[in-house]
Amino acid sequence: MKIIKKNILFILLVIVSLFCFLKKDTSFTESVVLHVDSNLIFTTGTSMSQSWAPTGKKINNVSLPYMAASDFSSDITLKIVKDGSSANQKPLVDAAINDVVFHSGETGQLTFNFNTLSLKPGERYVFIFDYAEASNNGKLRIPSSVEYDGCYLNGIATGQGIALQISSVKSSHIFWLYSVFMPILSLSMFFMLIFKRKFEEVVALSLSIIVGVLYIAGLFNHLESGIYTLYVLAFIFCFVSAYIYNCTHTDWRQLLSPGLFVFGIFIIIILIYNNNIYRARWDEYTHWGLAVKDMFYFNSFAKHVNSTVMLPWYPPFITLFQYYMEYSNGLFTEELLYIAFQISILSFLIITVRNVYKSNLKYLLPGLSIILFIPIIFFPDIYNSVYVDPLLAIYAAFILTCYYTEPISVFNFLRIAGGLFALTLTKEMGAPIAGLLVIIFFLDTIYRNKKLFSKTILTSCAFLILVFVFFFSWRIYLAVPAPQPDIENNTELAYEQNSSEEGNIPPTVTASPTTTAGFTLQNISNLFTKKAPEWNYKCIKNFIHAMFSENCYNLGIIAVSVLDVFFLLLLASTLLPRTAFFKNDHNLFSLCFFGVLCGFPYLIFLLLSYLFAFSQTEALMLHSYPRYCGSYVTGIVLAMMMYIFIKLCEAANESDSKKSSLSKNCWIVSLSLFLILSIITPLENFVIRNMDTETPPEYVYGRDEFSSILNSFSARSEKIYIVCNNSTGFSYYIFRNYASPLQTQEGAWSLYSSKEDYLKYQKAYPEHSDSSPTVVTPKEWEKQLSTQYDYVFLLHPNELFSDMYFSIFEDPSTIGDGTFYRVKKLKDDNIQLSYIGKIGIKAYK
Repeated sequence: MKIIKKNILFILLVIVSLFCFLKKDTSFTESVVLHVDSNLIFTTGTSMSQSWAPTGKKINNVSLPYMAASDFSSDITLKIVKDGSSANQKPLVDAAINDVVFHSGETGQLTFNFNTLSLKPGERYVFIFDYAEASNNGKLRIPSSVEYDGCYLNGIATGQGIALQISSVKSSHIFWLYSVFMPILSLSMFFMLIFKRKFEEVVALSLSIIVGVLYIAGLFNHLESGIYTLYVLAFIFCFVSAYIYNCTHTDWRQLLSPGLFVFGIFIIIILIYNNNIYRARWDEYTHWGLAVKDMFYFNSFAKHVNSTVMLPWYPPFITLFQYYMEYSNGLFTEELLYIAFQISILSFLIITVRNVYKSNLKYLLPGLSIILFIPIIFFPDIYNSVYVDPLLAIYAAFILTCYYTEPISVFNFLRIAGGLFALTLTKEMGAPIAGLLVIIFFLDTIYRNKKLFSKTILTSCAFLILVFVFFFSWRIYLAVPAPQPDIENNTELAYEQNSSEEGNIPPTVTASPTTTAGFTLQNISNLFTKKAPEWNYKCIKNFIHAMFSENCYNLGIIAVSVLDVFFLLLLASTLLPRTAFFKNDHNLFSLCFFGVLCGFPYLIFLLLSYLFAFSQTEALMLHSYPRYCGSYVTGIVLAMMMYIFIKLCEAANESDSKKSSLSKNCWIVSLSLFLILSIITPLENFVIRNMDTETPPEYVYGRDEFSSILNSFSARSEKIYIVCNNSTGFSYYIFRNYASPLQTQEGAWSLYSSKEDYLKYQKAYPEHSDSSPTVVTPKEWEKQLSTQYDYVFLLHPNELFSDMYFSIFEDPSTIGDGTFYRVKKLKDDNIQLSYIGKIGIKAYK
């Protein structure tokens, strides 16, 4: 009984594990056709097939709805094969329903049950239905839609899709929670036991290790193996933890802490808050959401054949954690992008309440206000987007907090290393921030020891080496060539170059991809010798002006610039060490002073990025300047506030043990912090989901039907060209995401056959400002489509489009908003665009 009582946590874990495995799967129905508008006649002696690309990874039954058109009986068979498989190859499923009796006018469903079948999401599979031993000639009317495709009768295309109901299998909610958090809790328990730490002190390290395992697997193109490795490690660490626990005098209550309960409560809040959320911002569509979807479909980093990702060189830390959650779910859902993002924030900031104990729970409120309020002051949409810039600040704050709140030990070294790993591999700008944090460590070591060289500086050297290892591991991976498809003529490149020579076309003003290709010694030398383009110098003036006068952040009714924040930090570094609480606190001075000192190299690096990595238009307007500055500035401010709160709680705990009156003063200061933060924080940002959004629901209307129609006939190795005239390109990026895993063209969404046609249209419709037109003749576009694309989707062709390109279409009268076409190859490399179907479109942007 004593052993049972001692191991109650592990016994509960075993019971929970068994229960979760018993409730492992849940089924949901996917319809090949969302809206039935027709029917097909399926007669005895005829073979009927329907292609389909699954979105999930498993199915376990298929239902065929029908209405009998005559009286007869027959066996009905179903075979499921992978598209392109040979006739002699064994089908994946071979099922039958025997002796089915049909009566004229009767409706029903033929349901074929079979063992759960694993499929590759996005691959094209074919469902083949046949009669066997029919009593006489008979007919079934099969519900269908003329807007879909993929249905064949005796190998002849019908131009329709039939309304198959497919039962797909994904993880149940309870099993998803178990599969996501079991490795996190298992690793955390192990670290809690061997290092005698609380949950809130170890969870960030656990998350870093989980992503680290996946990262190593991804470098060798085996992401899925990384998932399996994680679960094996989770069970190993769980058993090792049980052994350590029983070999020591640890009581299970010692493993519990207020931080653990806060973590659990916030997980529930996060799950509820993100129900039915959808992506609503540029970069969520141009990269951050698309990268995870591509990972889910291909189980690989973006550097692979048929990749749908525009920015494959972006580091993958947070996208790997999001992939981990999507994989555990068994179905890609947008909510999980936000859930994973916010759990990452929580895991790295929960360390703030590490000194909150059962005896001083009242400190939870001020501590949580720091965690929740400070990020939203600098990043108003942090809880409504998956932009990673705030993550850089949060990881930086975590690293600085670990460094300044306790000496370097094995445990502290590991979690700082984990933080540097996260920071370096979240975004390209994370590497310079990580390097600057290590410089702060160097400066702090010199400041403490009052000399340039000492043994303790070796620790900082080790951290610097780790940053280089993390950074160059990704760079080396990118440098290794990925296998490329055999394309004889890359007409797209020539086409883009040709279109750029037309001149007098307004440049694109979007969150375009950045690249480090412009960071060369020659370009930097040109800058100092006045050989750089004139706009470079104008950009420098704009940047300096913004540093001093642009009001980037709002502290209640007071707007401040970046340099204002630096000034406030310097003021804090000077005044706070003179107070009773922080008298002679060299850590606080070091954090603030060296943080500001290293902020200036960061601003210089950011300026160079605008000059050499951004387009001229974006550089001159200092695109997203407050957000990019916030990645560093917020990290320093947040670290300072976390440090202050941790030290206040520490002083309060010591005061309580000594029965000193200092505890009351600590609480007053903490409560004051809470009140001040409550006043200056835009609290409405917590409740307005998708606030300040660029994407109201009408802009994504039709996305589900778009994907559904594509899934009825396409495969993930194919390409689709999306046209959207009079557009900023935002709608193109939205539907590009829902076309994935199909590839689409890079840009060039708004087409004109000549510069004159573009100018003529702009003169007729000056209100239709087209920010990114591309000039391509019908012959050039035809050649491009014939060599590279399988389908075309017209999202919003303007009035001139049909006049310019009607010759390419088999039936020009079908040209309209939301229409699909198949690229039909003719003789002599000519093509025609053959109409497939149409979806409803409400608005575009």
